[in-house]
Amino acid sequence: MKTKIFIFFNECLKLLYFISLETRKLDVKMWELLRKFNDI
Repeated sequence: MKTKIFIFFNECLKLLYFISLETRKLDVKMWELLRKFNDI
């Protein structure tokens, strides 16, 4: 039983890490757009 919980926890961590990477990419794109608008 303990190992199942551990595996589940591990999968959740991977998912959170992936989500954070994706949002970081989005943040970078948003910043680039903001910079372009500021340049105009």
